[in-house]
Amino acid sequence: MFKVSCPAKINLFLKLTGKRPNGYHELESLFAFLDLADELEVTKFSQNLENPQIEIVGEFGELVDEKNNLFTKILNYFADQFKISKNLHIKITKNIPVGAGLGGGSSDAAFFMKALNEIFSLKLSKIELQKISINFGSDIAFFFEDQASIVKGCGELIENFSSFKPIPTLLINPKIHLSTKEIFSKFDGNFSQEISNAILQRIDVLELIKTLPNCLTKPAIANAAKIAEILDEMKKEGAEIAKMSGSGSTCFAIFDSEDQLEIAYQNFTKKFPEFFVRKSKILSNYHSN
Repeated sequence: MFKVSCPAKINLFLKLTGKRPNGYHELESLFAFLDLADELEVTKFSQNLENPQIEIVGEFGELVDEKNNLFTKILNYFADQFKISKNLHIKITKNIPVGAGLGGGSSDAAFFMKALNEIFSLKLSKIELQKISINFGSDIAFFFEDQASIVKGCGELIENFSSFKPIPTLLINPKIHLSTKEIFSKFDGNFSQEISNAILQRIDVLELIKTLPNCLTKPAIANAAKIAEILDEMKKEGAEIAKMSGSGSTCFAIFDSEDQLEIAYQNFTKKFPEFFVRKSKILSNYHSN
């Protein structure tokens, strides 16, 4: 059995720098990990199966389509390209909110590809797996890294970022599923100038988070006004930094002290009992178990 935790990611900033002829946006972002993860188990059976057995459980399991998902798409691709069997039982425990800007589906996809590589002894390199992953989503390639990274292009240009100490944060998700494609399509086209990696590497991570924007916040709010309400409430609670991750709908807040974070956590859980509210840590390194 292949068993692993699949971590969430967080966009500490997100700028759109251009648009390619094929319609895909070019971005500039700093991806880091969170101590929030899905759990993946993959078991190979001896008997021949026409289709894999997929079991999706957990708090957000009901939001994943058991028939139309990245697991089946990736497995079909590997079966076609590398002639592997589909004799698998795949179990995913969804702890990461879905459609939330936290990359849960992308993380699951990356670690499932790692599982296939190990179970079937394909001996594909990290770079080879990352190239394959572009077929299924622009965020997936990052999850083959174990360090926070500056991500550019359409997700394929990755440079590991300098290590930093864990940053306590408060995550708030209104349990609203946002379509990444739709949010990108509503971007106003006001592209940002790219900053060289050399300059980004020299800036303190908290300063980067504080000064560089998430350019998708406005189109996300147009689809989910609750995001604006959450960001306003975070500021009222005294957050030094209040931002949205990715294409939404998860927001995160950073406070001057853990006492302030705890008070905000208590207040948010009381005021918004229906939301996903979680104390977490932003991590520069992640080693799967």
